[in-house]
Amino acid sequence: MKLFITLLAVVSLAWPASGQSVSNVKWELENDERIVITYDLAKQGNAIYFDVALKVIIDNKAIVPKSVSGDVGNYVRMGTGKKIVWNIFDDIAELNGELSVEVSATSPVPTNTATTTSTTKKPEETVKAPDLLKDLPSGATGKGIPFWVGLGGIGATGAGLITSGMKSSSDAKDLYNVYKANTVETAAVYEEMGSTRNDVYDEANKKHKTGTFLKVAGGAVLLTAGIIMVNRLIQLKKLEQRTVSFAPYLNIDRQSTPGKVYTAGGLTLSCRLSK
Repeated sequence: MKLFITLLAVVSLAWPASGQSVSNVKWELENDERIVITYDLAKQGNAIYFDVALKVIIDNKAIVPKSVSGDVGNYVRMGTGKKIVWNIFDDIAELNGELSVEVSATSPVPTNTATTTSTTKKPEETVKAPDLLKDLPSGATGKGIPFWVGLGGIGATGAGLITSGMKSSSDAKDLYNVYKANTVETAAVYEEMGSTRNDVYDEANKKHKTGTFLKVAGGAVLLTAGIIMVNRLIQLKKLEQRTVSFAPYLNIDRQSTPGKVYTAGGLTLSCRLSK
């Protein structure tokens, strides 16, 4: 197997164009099985801790490496000679083509910069599950269709919400540990993070509430899937001459006030009588 490597270093950051945190990205191949990426992470404004992510593109196909270690992930401190080790063949079977690497850095907490507060309500976001019978062949009524058809997608949605909620709760715990361990407003860690002690607490509180909401919403979606399954078992016995469709929905209304999220959920049952 030929191992073709053309590595392009790409820097991506979520900062204004006036500054740059990631620079001097270099790489080397070790033992034909891992790539070692080095980079410098500079202070941006007052922030010196960053969430660092790595993305790889092979022949225009993006992948997110999982078998990585080193200076990657949450709360990476600024400095030179930062190193990420990627065990290539734990994630892909072979490397044959042009490969580019994207290192991105974002601040995990808000910085002390002037902001403009808007009272305009953000557009409502609605997540609606599809009609579970819409893809049946023409003329089909649902009779004889297994009761579990279509529930996989709903289950995956619920599991995804729960996973996101757990991640947000974990981030909240990390921030709260910083807040709890440093009780003095003038502690060096707050200056290094570019935030005040109250900012860190507010961010931790917001992430905690968001995480709790997402986990509850995920549980509600999974519960809805269970309700659908039970209803199908009942309806398939009682409504042999009817077309039945179920459309669970989760309504997420994000307000402009940080940490406040309003939601509504339910289950839509539609029946069309046939002659």
